[in-house]
Amino acid sequence: SLCTLSAPFKNDAAAGNTQSLTSQQSIECNSSTTVTSILKQLNLGHLSHLLKICIGTGSQDIRDMDRKLIDIAGLLNEGILSILFSAKWFMDRAMDITHISTLISNIIEKSNTASKSVKDSTSFGRLEHQFDKTQRMILTAFEEIDRLILEQSKEVNNASKWFKKVMDENLVDNDCANNDDNNDSENDDNPESLVLQLSKKVKHLGKTLSAIKRKWHRKRKQIIQYLQKTVRDTEAEQMRQFKTWIASDIVQWLQYMDDRIVFDDDIVHKFVSFNINGFNLSELNDLSMKLMGIHDVAVRQLCIG
Repeated sequence: SLCTLSAPFKNDAAAGNTQSLTSQQSIECNSSTTVTSILKQLNLGHLSHLLKICIGTGSQDIRDMDRKLIDIAGLLNEGILSILFSAKWFMDRAMDITHISTLISNIIEKSNTASKSVKDSTSFGRLEHQFDKTQRMILTAFEEIDRLILEQSKEVNNASKWFKKVMDENLVDNDCANNDDNNDSENDDNPESLVLQLSKKVKHLGKTLSAIKRKWHRKRKQIIQYLQKTVRDTEAEQMRQFKTWIASDIVQWLQYMDDRIVFDDDIVHKFVSFNINGFNLSELNDLSMKLMGIHDVAVRQLCIG
């Protein structure tokens, strides 16, 4: 049997080499034909999430793409399966892009607050804790935002490529698609007018997303640089107060400066019992550390620099 499809656009070879867009096309179907197979014949299978499929001019969407046409109530009587571009896809893209902007603003605010906590650290142990906590938070947000931007870029790029392919194959004037002054309200029922309108919407989404990408790359760099500067300034401020350090401060400082320096509780106790502090820190040498039980030569060399 024949099923007439009211599709968004479809190539239709006319006389000679000229092609034009048509709003309807008849496709031969059999008892096993599904909605998915129809979309594949129209080269729309990969864009099913952009489409609204219903019977005739009805508003009831067909959700099950693997459903056989003969099982769709009313289709045999109506004879027309409408395949339309869904406004939901465009709304979802706009909402997702807005969500990305919100996430960027949030991570900027959170990183500034976290950097203040880093700056307020009064010991190297606290500084290390705050830095690790802030770094994990920032990297998690970076990964999430990068993932969302990549997902939206793929969505918009796929739609953009498909529209370009349709326009190229049907000799649609690309200059019209690039002209933002075109009146979208004219000839809404004309397939060429529709493809131009939707192509411009996709292009606008692409421009908005590109602007978001540029902003994110700039803000991401600023976040990293600000955190690094905050850490360096906090380190320098604490180093200037080394005369006030007690044994535990010195242990924290040494272990903060090099992850290879690891002291057990017994060594830390030795620092306290030997009364190592900021005033006599310059007297710390290889022999004194060996007497404290630091037998690893490499660790002693790391401590005395």
